[in-house]
Amino acid sequence: MAVIQIPGRVSGKNYSFSIAGDIPTPAEQGRIAQALQIEEEKFRQYYESTLGKPLAEPDDGTAIGRGIDRGLASAKNRLGTAQRFLGERTGLDFLKDYGAGVEDQGQYEQFLAQMAQPAPTERQDVEGLMSGFTYAGEQLGQTIPETGAVIAATGAGTLLGSPALGIAAGALTAAPTIFGGNIQRQEEEVKAGRKDNVDITAALIATVGQATIESIADKFLVLGFLKPGQKLFSRTVGGLAEGAALEAPTEVAQQIIERAQAGLPLDDDAAMQEYIDSAVAGGIVGSSIRGPTAMLGIGAGAPETTPLTEEELAAQDEARLARIAAAEETV
Repeated sequence: MAVIQIPGRVSGKNYSFSIAGDIPTPAEQGRIAQALQIEEEKFRQYYESTLGKPLAEPDDGTAIGRGIDRGLASAKNRLGTAQRFLGERTGLDFLKDYGAGVEDQGQYEQFLAQMAQPAPTERQDVEGLMSGFTYAGEQLGQTIPETGAVIAATGAGTLLGSPALGIAAGALTAAPTIFGGNIQRQEEEVKAGRKDNVDITAALIATVGQATIESIADKFLVLGFLKPGQKLFSRTVGGLAEGAALEAPTEVAQQIIERAQAGLPLDDDAAMQEYIDSAVAGGIVGSSIRGPTAMLGIGAGAPETTPLTEEELAAQDEARLARIAAAEETV
């Protein structure tokens, strides 16, 4: 038995709740969320009736910051699932128990983010410029923790070894959370009675493909695959388009693989909605990364500066001296 405190998003007050273990179970989280909603509404009504004015909305921070919080919690949850499942299959109880703890902690952090933040902005919620920026910021923030890690690993591997080593390092970095996500998707189907058991072979094969695609795509998100334009505007616009064209199909391909390994239909209405969401989110993330790098002139096809020959240098000196002499004669 333990007592935890959860802050109210509107009031800022800490509410105490008794739970059976150290971390609230999903059932306890549902009870806590319902109780918080009731208490926060009571506080709002008391405030407005006492002061005679509406309660100001809380400061929820930035969309990117909220997305990062969700992304970190989600990555931890999926990493824990991978560790817990491998521990179960290999008979390593210490790994199973450790992974289960990480998984629960990640799920709890997701719950805390849900309580502290407004509801995530979905694609269907976008109705104008501001909601569009909010959606884009949240999508970018959610991918920063994992995409940043993969890009860093790919870059380090390339610098220390070769492009192939860089791709391998990026794929190995991406694999644990991707594998955990695949297992979670299969476990959902098993729990719903639509699948007999979790197929670890299918999950592993899918993970290899997804992680490799992720590593290659993230490398090109930074370097691009087109020669950057000479002017700032053309470089930036080209980079935005290049990033969207690269990351949107990458995310859709990964989603197809995830559904396939879980035994889900690949062409029903639910699948189509997942593909659309993945493509839109991927386009946003790809543009947000490749746009700035292209603007800075970073690119695999960036023009190289060729050193001038001695004859060209001498010709430049002669031209410069001639301009000076002409200027002196004018004076």
